[in-house]
Amino acid sequence: SNMRKLFPIIIFLSNYIWAQTETVTNINIGANLDFTNQPIVPQQEFSHSQTLYYPDQLQFGGNINEIRYTTAFSNSNFTNSAEWIVKIGMTDVDEFQLGDPFITTGLTEVFNGTFSSNATDIIIPFSTPFYYDGIHNLVIDVQEVGIGYTSSALTGFYGVENFNNAPTRSKISMWGNPGGGEILYKNSYPKINFIGILERCIKASFMGNVTNFTQTTAT
Repeated sequence: SNMRKLFPIIIFLSNYIWAQTETVTNINIGANLDFTNQPIVPQQEFSHSQTLYYPDQLQFGGNINEIRYTTAFSNSNFTNSAEWIVKIGMTDVDEFQLGDPFITTGLTEVFNGTFSSNATDIIIPFSTPFYYDGIHNLVIDVQEVGIGYTSSALTGFYGVENFNNAPTRSKISMWGNPGGGEILYKNSYPKINFIGILERCIKASFMGNVTNFTQTTAT
């Protein structure tokens, strides 16, 4: 019948398309929605954050060579908050519970120094590529190691806040003045641009029409 002829073709094409991957050089995660506290709080001293990104959100694997954070306002002044240590790793941790420590195992230091920037991006080139398998949760650890504190309240990052919603995917601590040791647990994440040799599945597409669907036939 027409149906017996049609279904094997559809199944074959579906399996073939989804088995293919494409290589891209950059993938953006997040949006220009909110003003976030991650990866650091420039108005505090020695802020330190960890943020979880999930594989169903990232939808890629491969070698990450650089990440970029987007500032909420152009030409933001990070003069006193530009010295960072950045670590990255894969983890089975799904979220931070209140009181949980920072993740310490399985992290690789990929940057230690003063970042560069353009009008809208904080640029973190990795000292060595980091391979992400596309399966585990990805954790990014950013620690401000200079004596920070930038007075402008406009200095910060774009991202997604998801106020008071689960899961708690980020933890951030602030020490010194004016934070005084405050620790926050939030479902927030900064917008981030991953740059490298990244592979993702080619999304299947179909252009055309299927008509006259019955139990036994289709045109």
